[in-house]
Amino acid sequence: MKNNNYLYEAVKTLKEDRVIGIPTDTVYGLAGNAFSENAVKEIFRIKNRPLYNPLIVHTSSLDRVYEFVKSFPEELKKIAKFFWPGALTILLEKKNIPDIVTAGSKLVGVRVPKKKITQILLSMLDFPLAAPSANKFNYISPTTALHVKKSLEEVPFVLNGGRCDIGLESTIISFNGEKILIHRLGAITMEMVQASTEIKVEISANDLKNILPGSLKKHYSPNKKMLICENLEEEIKKHANKNFGVLSFYKFYDVKNIKVLSHSKNLEEAGKNLYFFLRELDEMDIEIILAENVPDYGLGVVINDKIKRAATS
Repeated sequence: MKNNNYLYEAVKTLKEDRVIGIPTDTVYGLAGNAFSENAVKEIFRIKNRPLYNPLIVHTSSLDRVYEFVKSFPEELKKIAKFFWPGALTILLEKKNIPDIVTAGSKLVGVRVPKKKITQILLSMLDFPLAAPSANKFNYISPTTALHVKKSLEEVPFVLNGGRCDIGLESTIISFNGEKILIHRLGAITMEMVQASTEIKVEISANDLKNILPGSLKKHYSPNKKMLICENLEEEIKKHANKNFGVLSFYKFYDVKNIKVLSHSKNLEEAGKNLYFFLRELDEMDIEIILAENVPDYGLGVVINDKIKRAATS
């Protein structure tokens, strides 16, 4: 009954053209009616997000995608059926979607998120939700409802779905008639996409005219200075006289402020913990975060991409 009350409040708020925080399997989103320019303008305003950075649109099922796209190529539909609901965003030709959502592009990023409470919410609405991550532009993505409340205090309502299961953004793909292109590395790796299709999969050469979500060099960044260390142990010694924090992959170091992504060297666990621990370190009374990369294969490639963008000044 309590969840039902929350859902009804969420629906009411969205139908009033206001925005709310929603949980997904990847990160929390700041959501508004994707058909409403007023709601979408609120998303950009609250996040302080530049209008050239488009938003991803969320819906409850593959069938409902046709409410706001012109067509769904069979090559992409096959991949969607493999991963949806889940952490995959697909670029498709839009209809009924305001240009502000897509930064003027004819393509819209579409996703069916896996979080059960958000699936129910989307099924209760007669419009899809535009929903970028629920944080100030360029800051660390939120993986709990508390993160959203701390980052965006003026958001009237946050639907609490607990901590996000994946903790990394969705992967963005498109089809150019010959190849599947990956435009943003995310929770679904290149190898996973390739395993779902017989079509060749490649990393995009960024030939799309508009900037895609998560494609800026500096992104997911803490307020504290962050340094990526080739030899974390040596850097800890060099910074002995400074007030620092450590983000380690699996090894525990005898220092005051340390977060270990995965003691068992599990890349999925490391991905889930990345933003959560970066936020904890950023809230500590420290001057600098010393971080290291994880093994650079599979999901590790994605995690290292996020770490690199977080550390870019």
